[in-house]
Amino acid sequence: MCLALFQAFNTMVRLSSIISFVSLALLASATPVKRTQAKIEQDLTRVDTLVTAWDNAVNAFRGNANQANALHNAAVQLNSAINQATTDTKATALLTTDMATLQILGVFENASPTLVGGLTQISEKSKSFAAIRGATAVVEQDVRTLSTSTAALLTAISAISPAEVVPQASQFAVTLNDAYADTLTNLAKSCNTYKACYCFAGVIQEHWSGVTEFSSLLLLLRPYDGSNRLIALPRFYLATPVKRDMATIQKDITNISALLVTWDNAVNSFNGNTNSANTLHTRSKALESAFASAITDTHATSNFTSDTNALTVLGQMENSSPILVGGLTQIAEKSADFKKINGTSAIVADLGSLGAAATGFIGAIAAIITDTGVIAQATQFKTTWAAAFGDAISDLQSGL
Repeated sequence: MCLALFQAFNTMVRLSSIISFVSLALLASATPVKRTQAKIEQDLTRVDTLVTAWDNAVNAFRGNANQANALHNAAVQLNSAINQATTDTKATALLTTDMATLQILGVFENASPTLVGGLTQISEKSKSFAAIRGATAVVEQDVRTLSTSTAALLTAISAISPAEVVPQASQFAVTLNDAYADTLTNLAKSCNTYKACYCFAGVIQEHWSGVTEFSSLLLLLRPYDGSNRLIALPRFYLATPVKRDMATIQKDITNISALLVTWDNAVNSFNGNTNSANTLHTRSKALESAFASAITDTHATSNFTSDTNALTVLGQMENSSPILVGGLTQIAEKSADFKKINGTSAIVADLGSLGAAATGFIGAIAAIITDTGVIAQATQFKTTWAAAFGDAISDLQSGL
C-alpha cells in the first residue's frame, strides 16, 4: 500500500514538473522578444543591400522573361526584408531621443535614391514589360506590395518615435508613396498606349495570348479571340525606353543649384539644437534626391556629341561648387554642436549618402562624355568633391 502511494506521489511530482516546464515554455513563447535601435538599423542595412540588388535587376531588364523573373525574385526578397524590419520595429520600446529616430531614418534614407531610381527605370521600361505576357501584372503587383510594406515600416518607426520627429518620418513616407504611385500610373498608361493589355478594377491583365514570333523589325502577336490573324507592330515602338537630353540634365542642375542654396542656408542656421538639425537633415535628403533624379536622367541620355555640351554641363555644376564646399566646411566647424545633441552619427550618415549621390552624378556625366580630355576634367571634379565630403566626415568623427 505504501509502495503504491509512493509511486502515485512520484508520478504526480513528475507530472507537476512537466506541466511547470510546459507552462514556462508557453510563457516564453508568448512573451515577445524585445528589439533595439541597433537591431532595426541592422535590418535596414539589409534592406539597403537588397534595394541595390533589386535596382540591379531593374537595370538588367532588357525585355525578356528570364530578366523579368529575376526582377520579381529580387522584389520578393526585398519585401520580405522590409516586413522583417517592420516586425522588429514594432517589438522595440519607444525611442527616447530625436536623434535615435533620425539615425534610423538616415539608414533607410540611404537607400531612397536607389529605390526611387529603380521605380523610375520601371516606368521608363513599362512598354518592355507589356511586351511579355503577364509581366506587367507581376511587376505592378510587386510595386504595390513594396509600397504597402514600405508604408507599414515607416508607420511603425513613427509609432516609436518622439512626437517632434514624426512629421519628418511622415514626409519621407509621402515622398516614397508618390514615387510608387507614379510608377503604377506609368505602367497603366503604357498598358493603354500599347493596347497589349487592359486595365480593369485596378488589375492589369494581358489582352494578348503572348509573343509568338520575333523578327528584326516586327513583333507578332496573337489575340485572345481565337482567330489566326497576326498583328504586326514595330518592335522599336514596344520597347524603346524614354530618352533624355542635355536640356533635361541642365534642368536637373538648375534644381540642384536651388536646393544647394537652401541646404547651405540650413547649415548656416544650425545652432546646436534638434530642430535646426532636423531642418538640415530634411534639406540634405531633398538635395540627395535631386542628385539621384539627375543620375537617372543622365543614364538615359545619349553621349554628348560635342565637347561644348559637356563643358557647359560641367560649368553649371562648378558654379555651385563653392556653395557645396563652403557648406561642408561649416558643418565640420560645427562638429562640437552636433556632438552636443548626439547628432554626429546622423550628420555623418547624411553626408555619406549625399556625397555618394553628388559624386555619382558627376560620374554619370563623365560616362556620356567622349573626349578624353573633358573626361579627365570631370574625373578631377569628382575627386575634388569626394575629398571635400571625406574631409568633413573625418573632422566630424574626430571631433575637430
